[in-house]
Amino acid sequence: MGSRSLAHNVRLFNLEPRAAHGLCLNHSGELLALARTRHDVNGREEVAGNEEEAWIEIWNLRGGAPFFQRWLPTGESSLEAIAFGAKGRMYSTGLHGYILSHDIQSGAVSKSPVSWGASWCLDYHPLSKRIAVGTEEGVVCIFREESSGEIVYEKSLDKQEGRILSLAWEPLSGDKMVTGSTDTLRVWDTKTGHPLHRLSTARTFKGRETTVWSVAYLDNEVIISGDSRGKTSFWNGKTGTLLDSYQTHKADVLTVGVDPHPS
Repeated sequence: MGSRSLAHNVRLFNLEPRAAHGLCLNHSGELLALARTRHDVNGREEVAGNEEEAWIEIWNLRGGAPFFQRWLPTGESSLEAIAFGAKGRMYSTGLHGYILSHDIQSGAVSKSPVSWGASWCLDYHPLSKRIAVGTEEGVVCIFREESSGEIVYEKSLDKQEGRILSLAWEPLSGDKMVTGSTDTLRVWDTKTGHPLHRLSTARTFKGRETTVWSVAYLDNEVIISGDSRGKTSFWNGKTGTLLDSYQTHKADVLTVGVDPHPS
């Protein structure tokens, strides 16, 4: 009686992780979205084949054991900002100058042009179902999400000098917004489209600009900003004054986050 042996083949490969360009958490759906770019972890740009396309990874956080659920193609090389929308949708934007609407279930994507070209940031207001996009030209464009999932242009806020690198809605009514740019934050009245306050950041060194990379707007009218000085600052959104500032990092503060359900 002959013996029988089983062969098991193992393939080994060198993992080359891609840079994570952004994160977005959907608390109600327990989903995490991760924006991946065409750059490797060392910042080198990879353009071989279709690898120049940026994409979004969706991770499922239910049950305390996160697992990869699916990826969403963009068809674009630039992916600067992502945000969850309503009814299983996700939105993204980049230097290509479009809002991309992603169906999380099917992976289908549709495009809507941003009136003012290349875009750096995006935020979704769930109560009013509006999307705000900050552009290279210094204009915030506001879009409305229809029940059909279609995106409709609503209005633009007053043009400012310099690109808008970060923005956040006031979480309750959506009647206000904060934007961050070079050396400056602005609080906006989204009904009139005019700025209410101009908040100036200091410079660590003379002649070196301060870039406001990230902002957050709390429901008690406190605004939080993170900038290139490595400082996290707290502002009074009603009066436009600085409450406090902390040297939290030696390098840039690229992101600030807020717990939507504090204990």
